[in-house]
Amino acid sequence: MEKSSIEFFICISGIYISFLLWGVLQERITTKFYEKQKGLFISVIILNVTQSFIATIISFIFTFFSTKHSKKKKPLSKPLLLKIILVALSSSLASLTSYLSLKHIDYPTHVLGKSCKLIPVMAIHTIFYKTRFAHYKYLIVAIVTSGIVIFTLCDYQLPSKTKKKHLSNNIWGLFLLSINLLLDGYTNSTQDHIFKVFPHVSGPWMMMSMNIVSTIGMITYLFCFTNELTTTYEFIKKYPLVTRDIIFYGCLGAIGQLFIFHTLEKFGSLILITITLIRKMLTLLISLIWFNHKLTIGQWIGVGLVFYGASLEAYIKHTQLTKKNRKHNEN
Repeated sequence: MEKSSIEFFICISGIYISFLLWGVLQERITTKFYEKQKGLFISVIILNVTQSFIATIISFIFTFFSTKHSKKKKPLSKPLLLKIILVALSSSLASLTSYLSLKHIDYPTHVLGKSCKLIPVMAIHTIFYKTRFAHYKYLIVAIVTSGIVIFTLCDYQLPSKTKKKHLSNNIWGLFLLSINLLLDGYTNSTQDHIFKVFPHVSGPWMMMSMNIVSTIGMITYLFCFTNELTTTYEFIKKYPLVTRDIIFYGCLGAIGQLFIFHTLEKFGSLILITITLIRKMLTLLISLIWFNHKLTIGQWIGVGLVFYGASLEAYIKHTQLTKKNRKHNEN
């Protein structure tokens, strides 16, 4: 097996294992009560800053040892610093809108909606960075988008009295999710741009830099503009089990980030998004089984379309990579 194929397999395995467990914890913390009908954790900034802080430590250790014997220097120029700050800000805001959307839509809808990330990434790549894509990518985007639309329109089996309220919540939740997708699109496209323009930048170094900026920004926000530290302290006193969940959540997210940034550096954002699309579908299936969500037949059709589109993208990418490796070996 080629070195690049082994590296690709390790990246996929690391992303899937860490983020499938991370996804279960995310739904557990943000949408489930810690006691019957009470004890719902609402401090989303605390979740973000915990993960960002742990990710900063892990990426610093990884960067220190991986560059210790390297002769390559990584100067932090003003243009690079500006890009890092902007991408850290967009990433932090994306996480915030993602968590807030979970207050208005359920987790399966959230996961499936996140599967539309290819659309804003391709749009921003095309508009801002003048990137052109193969025709099949537009077909895949159309398939995935159709699946999302079908899933959203085929409403859950709810009592008639709650449908109106559910629809209102859905609209606001989907709006927040749309903002999240735009921010994600900007983040991924700009990260690709940074790797191209600043070739000395490594994945772990970018991860460390982004998380340092995010941690400083969120800690400043926590102390100056919100009382989440107090509410979280009170919540932990009542429900100490949440402490374990938050720490594990932060560690899994940080480990997953290492694999994500390495994949981003070596293989690009579109391949990374394809990997995460399939991971999100697996997360969706785990959520449906673990938390006993009920779907209509139409929603299962929507899930199938999204999964088909993501699988088709992965298959085409794998075929292209295999052909490229064969040509390289022949030469």
